[in-house]
Amino acid sequence: YGMTIPSIIKKNIPLAPYTTLGVGGRAEYFCECTSDTELHEVIVWAKQNVLPITILGDGSNVLIADEGVRGLVVKMNGKGIVYETAPDGHIHVRVASGEYWDDFVKEVTEKDLWGLENLSGIPGCVGAAPVQNINAYGVSVGDYIINVTAYHIETEKIILLSRDACHFGYRDSFVKGQEGMKYVITEVTFVLRTEREDKVQYRSSSQSIERNLLAKGITEPRAIDIRESVLAIRKNIGMLKGMYQSAGSFFKNTILPPENFERLEAIIAKEYPVESSRFAPWHWELPDGSVKVSTAFLMECTPYNKTNFSGQLFNGAVGISPVHTLSLINGGTATAHDFEEFVHCISTYVFEKFHV
Repeated sequence: YGMTIPSIIKKNIPLAPYTTLGVGGRAEYFCECTSDTELHEVIVWAKQNVLPITILGDGSNVLIADEGVRGLVVKMNGKGIVYETAPDGHIHVRVASGEYWDDFVKEVTEKDLWGLENLSGIPGCVGAAPVQNINAYGVSVGDYIINVTAYHIETEKIILLSRDACHFGYRDSFVKGQEGMKYVITEVTFVLRTEREDKVQYRSSSQSIERNLLAKGITEPRAIDIRESVLAIRKNIGMLKGMYQSAGSFFKNTILPPENFERLEAIIAKEYPVESSRFAPWHWELPDGSVKVSTAFLMECTPYNKTNFSGQLFNGAVGISPVHTLSLINGGTATAHDFEEFVHCISTYVFEKFHV
């Protein structure tokens, strides 16, 4: 290419080791950036050489194609956490995008700062948290974000995106869409409370923070108590980094309008009453009248679940976690194509059964 390649850029780097699934081809060009200056240098170089730019965090929510990624892959590795007390007594925390998410959550819960404790144990880096508005146990990270600092690839300037500008939705945000891909998140600012504000009401058939706390005799939990309960629950369902070669829940839960849910409920009542009782609750009404349906429950009503598929590998390569139906795992030799085929197989079966 025309320009001299910046020294931090390497050629033809395998990307599978940079992901929790351990799947994917090579990056044509690859670099790890620890500062805005480095990021600017490599972005300018890629643009001048008309190369596509792909941003990578900790690789815990990606399936990288077998043919790899053309152009420049930038892994964000910036570090730093700064605490400030706001006039209202809340704590504002500015965190660099390359900080590991769960290390940050551990730190704030140990300081007895409230807000993020339900989001403990989620793998990935801080910069990725607002992209899909990480959500777990009744809490979405967007509710605790003041703003996002980002490098705008087109203008080559650092800008500030307010919470409103991020358009946070259920596991969604502006940054996740086509327009948002023009931004590289470099820092996220959170607002946390010093007074107790626990959210322990979330429960499913197998996951209840409240039940876990009561079993320990805790009725007035600290933030760290809730964190430890969440980690125990996540461990039971194999959702801590390193337990399985996975990307956590491969599927997200399903949001249905009331009329679609009524049709689904009729099918379940007629054909799967035993499963309905066993896995209750498997649906939750949302404030806008729509209904969130457990995708794991729908899969439990198919051959593709943690019990029926236990010990099996699709294409001899992709399995289902023995402790969580939503988690697809790499049996050791899986390719991205294997995952895509298996996902298509599951989603087609669910659609034909439930019209979802």
